[in-house]
Amino acid sequence: MWLPQDLIEEIIDHISDDTATLKACSLVHRACLDRCRFHLHSSFYYDFDCGPNLPPDLYASPFTARHVRRVHLVMIPDPPMDHRVSKRRLSVTAKRFEEHARTTWSILSRLTNIRHLTLERFECWRSKPHQIAKFSAVFGEIVELNIISAFFKSARDFSQFLSLFRNLEKLQITDVFWPESIEPQILIPWKGQILRHIAIESWPGYDPYVIRDISKWFSQIPPKTLRNLELTWGSGREGLEVFPELMSICGANLKHLRLQIGFGREVYFMALTGLEFLSQLESLTFLSLCHEEKTQFCNGDYSYVSIFLDSLHSENLSSITFQCVPPVRDEGDLSKSLDLSAIDSALSDPSFVTLKKIKFIVHLSTKIYKEEVERCLRNGLPMSYETGKVAVSFEDFKPIPDHMKSMWW
Repeated sequence: MWLPQDLIEEIIDHISDDTATLKACSLVHRACLDRCRFHLHSSFYYDFDCGPNLPPDLYASPFTARHVRRVHLVMIPDPPMDHRVSKRRLSVTAKRFEEHARTTWSILSRLTNIRHLTLERFECWRSKPHQIAKFSAVFGEIVELNIISAFFKSARDFSQFLSLFRNLEKLQITDVFWPESIEPQILIPWKGQILRHIAIESWPGYDPYVIRDISKWFSQIPPKTLRNLELTWGSGREGLEVFPELMSICGANLKHLRLQIGFGREVYFMALTGLEFLSQLESLTFLSLCHEEKTQFCNGDYSYVSIFLDSLHSENLSSITFQCVPPVRDEGDLSKSLDLSAIDSALSDPSFVTLKKIKFIVHLSTKIYKEEVERCLRNGLPMSYETGKVAVSFEDFKPIPDHMKSMWW
């Protein structure tokens, strides 16, 4: 006696992580095939830098392509040029590249159920806007977009590319680039329904005009679209320079903020405004905090943190997390080079009465030991420790990969 279809699908769901078993079950009966395909082809990863050949023609079939929901593409070729361009003008290598690009993007056009898209080392340099617009039917259904190391022709092209993602809910941008324009760029506003999560990250020393253009694009998003927003703003000095303007735009809707500083002693001299808009903030995370030798004017990134906390007033704040990076050198007793008293005093202020958790995530190097870090935190935060709200966790220090230390282009 054959089982009901819903029961068959539930059984298959229990083996969704077992690829070999799923392939075997797909051959048992037609009733099992579609559900097995649902799990076998749910994600699609391909690195075009590893070779010119595309995956098997499996995704040419609509029965397979419709199950693909998560796509991660590395070094995807630029969208193809118009057919009107004469092939006689192209070299043999250029013709091969153009054919490769045409095949690649034709596969993407078949994956109409994509919900999560990651484009890593993505070039959108040669293409004209109307060529990208051809894929609006695919991009329009994506809810999560992650762009890593991308190169656009201009800030306008960047904004036009994002405008294709009408149903976007989560956007993560890491190291995007375009040439600086002498004339002001007219950016195309994003007209989606709601953005719940935005993450903008770049390495220190990034081109400041890129961050300013991104902030300008951000300012064109209607405030009602940014309700209950979770924002990660990790762009160092350039990002902090536009931070006040950014808070005036989305501060009232911001629920969760993850902020990266990343340039040490200069932070002490920066004017800090815009925090009065963060009245609804519920959680705050400081990313990749580091410190330098303590001087009269500097306590590394922690100087900025203490100023930030003194200026912040939110009646809903329940959690603050400090993600700490150890010093490169072994400096002995951390308490001699790191002063946490200003932070301890700020956290003890009555304005933080709703605070329930103070968490320190410490990335350990081989020369910094847990006991030393715990002693430093306990001695530096006596009032906070008395409340019982402080929690400390340790993670292995992960250095920056070599291929990410320099711009790939």
